[in-house]
Amino acid sequence: MSNGFNFWEMCFSFGAVGEDMLKRAVDLNDLTKEEYKTITGQEFIQ
Repeated sequence: MSNGFNFWEMCFSFGAVGEDMLKRAVDLNDLTKEEYKTITGQEFIQ
């Protein structure tokens, strides 16, 4: 898991960020596409 995974997973589960923000985290290499899927349950599609 990347360094940011736990942070982004927590923020998403509390509703502090949405899928758009997680996509931005992938763009910035703070999350991987696989981690995005783990958090959201959906494939990463740009």
